[in-house]
This record gives sequence, structure tokens and C-alpha cells, in this order.
Amino acid sequence: MQNAEVRVRLLQPDGSVQHVVVAAGEWVLVGRHPRADRLPAQDQPAAAIRTLTVAAPSVSENHLLLQNIDGLLHLVDLGSRNGTWPKLPLRIPVAFSSTRDLTVRLAPPSNEVPSVNAPAAAVYGDPAEFPQAVAHAVEAWLNELGEDTDTELVQDEASTFQDPHAIPLPKGFVLRFRPRDTLNSTWPSRLATLWRYVETQSRHFSAEESSRFEGMILASELARQTHRQVVEAAMRGLRVLLLGPSGVGKEGLARAYHRHSGRSGPFVPLNCAELSRELFRAELFGAEEGAFTGSVRRIAGAVEQAHGGTLFLDEIGEMPLDVQAMLLRFLDRGEYTPIGRYGRSKHSDVCVVCATNRDLRTEARKGRFRQDLWFRLSIEVVRVSGLRERFDDLVAYLGARPMEGATSVLATFSPEALDVLRNHAWEGNFRELANFVERLPSPARNGSIDAQTCREALDRGSLASPVAQTLNSWCEPESSSTSTWATWSERALRAFVEDHDGRLPSNWDAVQTFVEKYLKPLLMVHLGGAADQLPSEAAGVQKLARGLADVMRADRGTAAKQLARFMERYVPQRAS
Repeated sequence: MQNAEVRVRLLQPDGSVQHVVVAAGEWVLVGRHPRADRLPAQDQPAAAIRTLTVAAPSVSENHLLLQNIDGLLHLVDLGSRNGTWPKLPLRIPVAFSSTRDLTVRLAPPSNEVPSVNAPAAAVYGDPAEFPQAVAHAVEAWLNELGEDTDTELVQDEASTFQDPHAIPLPKGFVLRFRPRDTLNSTWPSRLATLWRYVETQSRHFSAEESSRFEGMILASELARQTHRQVVEAAMRGLRVLLLGPSGVGKEGLARAYHRHSGRSGPFVPLNCAELSRELFRAELFGAEEGAFTGSVRRIAGAVEQAHGGTLFLDEIGEMPLDVQAMLLRFLDRGEYTPIGRYGRSKHSDVCVVCATNRDLRTEARKGRFRQDLWFRLSIEVVRVSGLRERFDDLVAYLGARPMEGATSVLATFSPEALDVLRNHAWEGNFRELANFVERLPSPARNGSIDAQTCREALDRGSLASPVAQTLNSWCEPESSSTSTWATWSERALRAFVEDHDGRLPSNWDAVQTFVEKYLKPLLMVHLGGAADQLPSEAAGVQKLARGLADVMRADRGTAAKQLARFMERYVPQRAS
């Protein structure tokens, strides 16, 4: 046996096979770029070493050491990234002798590593809950996959230095995994997925913390999703267009973009709604001294000021069409021409973030906004939701503000008053909320602000309050007893039968038609308390739709659609 050669079949990641003969006493170093001088001291060979190159990206530089010692093959994985996998012959005891060929796989091919989705995003309210939220998401994912392992959340930073099963989290927490039994062979790839997942979640959390420090409210999951979308776009250098109503924090998101873009230049905001048509081009692209009447000095435009940084164009929908054409050229080439510098263009390197409360798609289709500019700006379109859809953010805002005589503004509201806030339209978003807080009585005790006081403070600054008051004065909502519901359902079914030649709904499509066009409109109006006071004028119908949306907690488009269907089908019956 001492002079026996050992034959090895190296199965490479692409499926090809390379045959290697290892002579007695020989050492063979296998890797993508094998270098014996980089071997650790404990792996240094006692004799001359032969190298074997395997040109595959998933094979490590120094991957595997083969040793023929007295006719027995010794394998040493040199800390390769993707592992080494010997294939054992069936039902034969193995000492890796030279009596049989041995197959050794260098890193499994990617199509043999099972692909699984990562855990769901961590859901939390208070930032202090973030580590626990990540742990819960990971634990749920592992349970779903059937992995037999315990998940522990501990505060022990030191354990992460040597233990791959301990993943660090912010605030000194560590997520540690303890197998209860032998794990599935896919565990290494799943552990790698968990490392990537936790690192991504932690990166998003750190970005949110920096934005919270700047005053942003990110308590709701909807707000955090929007923030993550903007930060990811910033890290990729993508142009962003923020769409949403006024007062929802679009400028804060633009500043978060700049903070995470990695650019060293300044953040320069420019509100397009504040500029006159005559000064717009000069404010954006600059002007030379004497370029127009009254120009006594050179004007550095926002494009020049933002060089190397981020230019935020707020209310981009207010930009004149002729200036839009100039902005389009700048976005395409980075070139612009200040007023009075004709024929001599300048260059500026900026990231552009735009925002508007207009429906730019409709504006572009109707010719009020350049379609080609829309397509330049809409690389990453981010919808920023209004405060009505983000009640957690409203609560966080109130909870962060002190109130004389109480622990916080939030603590002064009774449960009924909080319901009033939840049902309010909040058309002015955070601006309306800030003014509302100023109108509250102060000092106030915990729980001292009731529903009526809350409504009065809202009504003094709300556009929607007259409609809500009118709805309340028309009538109380009809009883929701079983008999009343039966009456509503019978009326809707009778209307359907009348419109369909006496036929009842007999298939799924007919059932959907019955629910959408006959039952839902009737329920919207009756449950909204508006059945006895339907207006005849178009303006009154629009106001009623807004009021119904408030009362029923529906979006206005849905309320308007269902109200129109009700009046089309049921109002003639009432009139007759």
C-alpha cells in the first residue's frame, strides 16, 4: 500500500469531471488560483506540493488539499466558501483507500442549492421593538420550512466574532441559532439567506433611525415601506418621483434620499410653485450679470448649486412647459445654459428627486406636462400615502409631543376622541394635524379631551367638517338589526330581478353583478345615514360622496361610484 497511487475524480461546479492521480507521499493543492505560500501554518506540506487549477467562480482561491499518506487519501477543505463534498460508495466502509476511485465535488452548482424566499419584513411600531420583530419573522420562517432549531435573541456582542450561528442586530442584540437535532443539508444556504436578510433589515432600520433623528414620523408599516423604497433607490443612484398630497413629508423623503445617496455635494431644494414664470429659468439654471433688466450680479442656479449632490424639485407639476424642455435636456446630458451665456453650455452632476401633489400621468396625457419629461422622471415612482392611511403615524406624532398637565398630547384623548381622529379625512395631512394640536385646550389632564371637544377643534380647521355635520344632521344611520338587513337584501335582489327579465343570479358572474351594482350601493347610502336627504345638484352629490367616504371609512372614489349607482337605480323608485 505504501507505493499505491490514489485516483480522484474532481466534479466541478459546471458538471465536468477532472481525473487526478495522487502519487504516494504527494500533496496536491486545488483551487481557482492555488498558492502554496498562502496556506496556514498547520496545512503547510512536509514535501513538495503540486497545484491544480479549477477555473470556476464558486471555487475558492485555495479550496482543497489532497494528501496521499501511505496509500490513504486525506482531504483538507481549506476554508472554502462553498464547501467540498465527497461522494461515498453505497454500503461500503470508506477509509478513502486507493482501491476505488473517489468522487469529490468542489462547491455545489447553483441549481442544486434550493432557492427559498427570505423571511417577511419585520413588523414593529416602536423602534425599540425592532430586534424582537426580526427574531419573530425569522422564527416564523424557520418553522414554515421545518428547520429543527431554536432562535434566541440575546445581548452578547462578543459571540458574533467567531460564531456563524450568531447574527448581530442593532442596539447590541444578537440572533443566535441552536439546533435541536441534525439539520437538513440545506441549512448552510439557509443560514446564508438569514445573514443577508438580517443585514438588509438592519440597514433599513439604521436608515429609518437617521430619518427619525431628522424629525420624520415612521411608525406605520406603510411609511416605512415608502422610506425603504426611497433609500434603496438612493443607494442605486436612481432618479425618484414622489407622488402624494401636500403635507405628507415628501421633502423629508427627498432629504433621506440625499443622506443615503453617498454623494458629497449639497442638498438643494427648489419649490416650483413659489417661482414666477419670468424668474423660473434663472432660479433653476442661473443667469449671467446683465442678462436681463435689473440683473446686477451673476445668479448661480439651483442646478449649479447642487453639483455633486441632490436637486429636489418640489411641485414639479407647476413648472412651465418651456422650462420643462430645458430640464429634459439637462436630464439627458447633464448640460444647461444660464441666461446670457448662449452657445456656451455648462455641466453639472446632480441626482434629481422630484415631487408633486398633481396627477402627472393625467397632466401628461392632457398636454399640461411634457410626456417625454414624465418618462425621464419616472424611473422610480414612489406613492406617498396621506395621513388618513397612516393612523399609526398620527398616534406617534401625538405621543411625541408633551402637553402641560399630561404626559403627552396623545394621553389627553379619550377612546371616543381617538375614534373621531381615526375617522377624520385629514386632507391637510401633517400640516392640519400640527394646527389641530395648537387648537387643543391646554393644560389638559390625561383622558380629559372627549369626542365633542375633539370634533370642535377639528371643525375649526377642516375642509370636510361641514359635510360631516350635514350628514349627522340628516338622520341617524338606520338600524342594523337582522330584519333591516333582510329588507335591504330583499330590495337589492328585487331590483336585480327587475333588470334581468325576472331571473335570479344563477352563476358567479351574476352574483358579482348583484353584489357590486345592487347591494353595495344600497348599503353604502343606508349605512352612511344619507338615504333620506339625497341632493339633486351635482355639487351636492360630490359633497355627499366625500361625507360618505368619511363616515364609512372608504376612499372617495369608491364612495362616489357607489353613490352614483344608488342614485341611478334606486332614486327613481323613491321619486315615484
